[in-house]
Amino acid sequence: MKKYLFMLAYLAFTLGAIGPLWAAGDLKVPEANIIAPGPDVQEDMRAFSGKWKGRWSSWACPPNHGLDAILAVEEITPNKIKCQYSWGNDVGWGQGSGCVTVKSPNFKRIEGKLYLTWKTRSGVPFYFWAEGGKLKGKKGPLANNPYEITMERF
Repeated sequence: MKKYLFMLAYLAFTLGAIGPLWAAGDLKVPEANIIAPGPDVQEDMRAFSGKWKGRWSSWACPPNHGLDAILAVEEITPNKIKCQYSWGNDVGWGQGSGCVTVKSPNFKRIEGKLYLTWKTRSGVPFYFWAEGGKLKGKKGPLANNPYEITMERF
């Protein structure tokens, strides 16, 4: 009987310890200065302006345990987009937290839908689009992509 209680206690402790490995934390909020787009910026592009927060999900993550992220679209003009992207710490994937100024973000229309897109230093593409007052996004190729995010203004 003591052996079974010990095993049960060990199992409960082990499962409790595994949970935090998947949890995202240490999310850095960018110190962003949001400048409202002017009237010379197309209306569908203006929808991206602001600070957005969400959590990445995929088939590889347990429910509600994806990587937290923030996208701050600080400035949109006809000639430039300025934004910052930050992500939380995910020990389970060996992913440390960070915040970067996005290099060469641009708007791209694909099959009529407007995307804010860029590539990381390692060449991984990010795609975000406005839908229903939120930003939705994918990391990696648009087709058959398991990594998705829905972001809300904050």
